[in-house]
Amino acid sequence: MCKGEAELQDRLGSVVNMCNGDAELQDRLAELLTQGCDERIVINPNTGMHKYNGTNRPVPGSVRRSSCTFSVPTEDIFAEGVAALRHLEANEGKADALLGEVCQRLMDVWKIAPGTGITLFPSGTDAEFLPFLVGLCRAMKTGGKLASIITATGEVGSGTNDAAIGRHFSPMLPAQHQCPEHKVGGSIFPEGSTPDVDTILLKLRNAEGGRYSIEDLDQFVRDAVAKALGEDGYSVVIVHVVAGSKTGSIMPSLHVVADLLCEYGDRVMPVVDACQTRMQDVGLQSLIENGLPVLVTGSKFYGGPPFCGASLLPEAMVEELNEALSGGVPSFRDAVASSDLKAYISGALVAPELTALREMLPTDIPNLGLLLRWQMALYQIERYHSIPEADRDRIVKSWMDQFADVVKSKASPAVSIFEDTSIHLRGGSLPSKCRARSTTMDAIIDCGMFKMKTINMLELKKRIGVGDDGIEQWGHLSLDEMKKVHTLMATDVSGKDGWPEDPVLAKRIFIAQPVALAKEFVIIRAAIGAPLVRRIHAAEQGDAEDHAEVRREDEALVGKLHALLCDWPSSP
Repeated sequence: MCKGEAELQDRLGSVVNMCNGDAELQDRLAELLTQGCDERIVINPNTGMHKYNGTNRPVPGSVRRSSCTFSVPTEDIFAEGVAALRHLEANEGKADALLGEVCQRLMDVWKIAPGTGITLFPSGTDAEFLPFLVGLCRAMKTGGKLASIITATGEVGSGTNDAAIGRHFSPMLPAQHQCPEHKVGGSIFPEGSTPDVDTILLKLRNAEGGRYSIEDLDQFVRDAVAKALGEDGYSVVIVHVVAGSKTGSIMPSLHVVADLLCEYGDRVMPVVDACQTRMQDVGLQSLIENGLPVLVTGSKFYGGPPFCGASLLPEAMVEELNEALSGGVPSFRDAVASSDLKAYISGALVAPELTALREMLPTDIPNLGLLLRWQMALYQIERYHSIPEADRDRIVKSWMDQFADVVKSKASPAVSIFEDTSIHLRGGSLPSKCRARSTTMDAIIDCGMFKMKTINMLELKKRIGVGDDGIEQWGHLSLDEMKKVHTLMATDVSGKDGWPEDPVLAKRIFIAQPVALAKEFVIIRAAIGAPLVRRIHAAEQGDAEDHAEVRREDEALVGKLHALLCDWPSSP
């Protein structure tokens, strides 16, 4: 074990020992981790899990491969949270300064330029509200309508379609007392205070689940923008660049965004949805330096507790929003002042650079749950980035190869890896204004995303019987059945509810939620995240047994899926 790891383990050991002696503080942290967000984070007392089948406490002996939906707290990150909570409770008023500390640490690790506004949000979904405000102020300044073009629809957050046009997306709000009554799908603004705002939904795939080529996806966006700003009469369009969908895809390329900005200027408001935050070291820095607002989370790839999001606003947009809210666009200022935005964030969570917005929002009880979630995420973020990028990339590729080998070695008729290749809509490349970059991988690299895959898409089939010829028959699962598999994987079902006694079925295995690629074709995911990268890197320094344990965990994952699906007809 290297010196740095030894020091980390010594520190972790002392913190864990301290935590073991303070169960009450651990309980308080677990409770706080479920506060200050929405119903997705609430723990079901019967299962001990939230809506996504994750937990608010470490689960010793479990397998964690769920980082493209949520991250179950590891023992060390939970210990870090307990230590942070202990420090906060011993230093009254410290929570007010914690935002600045969190933002500064994020700027340091991501090398974000000074002047960038970092606003913390309870999730990546409601982080949509901030770039939406910029688009809204532009539309209201010109007196026209606003449209939000949501790309890769169906493979981004379920609440995106509402949040991206300033609407409530959940029955439960982070600060419910600020908005006692609201309607899901209803505007966060008073009726009549803003112009018409609509969504334009663009899909990543065809009806059979095939992913369109990047040339086709870019053309879809060009056509949608031209139509919206032309015959449909919108004055401004917000264009989402999904830099990492639920399946690791991108839509559209940055080159088409550059072309649109050259053609339409400020009538196009781009925003990069990088909520998976599966980005190269310079990825976020480059996006911000090129004037693009970015949505991120610390709760997916980085391994922080769900939910913790942030919106990064470039300096020019910070100044634009400040001017509009300071009286430059009076109708916009009045609309924001009377909005329900205060039910999502208080002034204390808004970037200090956004002076006008901070002043308009109440100084409320600090969202302690959110601040602790970010504090815990930073524990993983900083340690992950301390590993050389070349080593991280090698570890990710090695694990992806290993996982594929585990699936192949199992030779299960129930479990296989779905290879997500792109298709051309018209059988060839479309005419393009883009500058010589024409493949999906080119677009991924240009956007600063990881150069290698980090998400395994698993195709599952259930045993449905035996044919007249004596050959076993297997069929795809429906979305509801896939959701059931997701729950069963996270649960010890050995000998329970009709399942046989089997140690394979007893293992609690957290994987990512299913995704419907088409109406009749659903996949489920297993992904690598920062905690696993760190764990493998540490194992390479001398813990060969733990390195082998990672493979055994992957074998358990595939084995449990196989066992569940082979016994599916007799299952409850």
